[in-house]
Amino acid sequence: MNKGFTKLEIILFGIILLFIVGYLLINFSSLSGNNENLLRQRFNKFISLLDVKNYTESYNFYSSSIKNKGTLEEYIKSFEGSSDIERQKVNINGITIKNNIGYLDTSSTICEDVNCSTKKELRNYKKWVFENGNWFYSPPNPRCLREEMYDMPSEFKRALSLIKQRLMDKASGNEENFDFFNCLDIQYSDLEEEGVFTFNTEKSSIDKLSILVNRSYISSDDLLTAFLLSHEMTHANDYLTQISDGIKFGCVESEVKAFTMQLFLSSSLTEEEMKTINLKLREGYGNINNQLKIMWDLLTYRDYARKMCNTFDYNDCFFKYFNKSVENMIKSNPYYQKQCNLN
Repeated sequence: MNKGFTKLEIILFGIILLFIVGYLLINFSSLSGNNENLLRQRFNKFISLLDVKNYTESYNFYSSSIKNKGTLEEYIKSFEGSSDIERQKVNINGITIKNNIGYLDTSSTICEDVNCSTKKELRNYKKWVFENGNWFYSPPNPRCLREEMYDMPSEFKRALSLIKQRLMDKASGNEENFDFFNCLDIQYSDLEEEGVFTFNTEKSSIDKLSILVNRSYISSDDLLTAFLLSHEMTHANDYLTQISDGIKFGCVESEVKAFTMQLFLSSSLTEEEMKTINLKLREGYGNINNQLKIMWDLLTYRDYARKMCNTFDYNDCFFKYFNKSVENMIKSNPYYQKQCNLN
């Protein structure tokens, strides 16, 4: 007859279990630390090779998936004609390892002349993968490492989901184009504007892109909220591009891009959604809210560009006329005159 474990046996079993758990944790921590150190060393070596333009050896630091996309000869050729830019300094702010993928949060100073009198301060993530016992660079690099969205009113989450779904379905959007959505922090505010992305570095950063929305949108429908957010998220995307690549867009140029995104969204709506919009538009231009007025104007500019170019495609001719119409609208608007210092 089984009498069960004695008290001494239970104590001894507990001690052994604690020892095993402690041993595993220590070894896991050590392995993680070794992986992080190895990744840091590999990244620094890769950067040093690029600095001396040793492209033959730097090619070997790329992952197998990247090498499968292009040969060594093609890789070397890609650097032909590039400007002679000196990388002054690269700092690793932190390393995040998730399974066999490592992300380096890096800051770098890029000199655009010999004396470094003109330079860019960049901040971005670098994606590396662990394969065959080592770390290898494997772009494209992510723009946001957050795995969940910020806590925000549910209507904003629904609006972002609608934007992503429509652009993915009808505008051939790429999943990677929306990889920064988890870094969007959208909240209501008492601001006068309907919506605003805060370019201020005290409000926004690489992992927190702050968008404020007027409280009047609490009672708005998801379509109009999505239409507004498609504009502001474009500014957030431009901000990330500026931080990571050093590409800065002019005020008017950035606004044209944001309005163009709104056009893409309106052109991607389902038939039922457009029926809802059309019902609102039938109330008359003077009786609809500002976002509907903007949609009305953008669709008018779209139809004008299509007529001038005799096409339904978004080609160079189309954007020549559409962008000009949007620019004229921006430059004649008192709000944008002030914002873009056009006076």
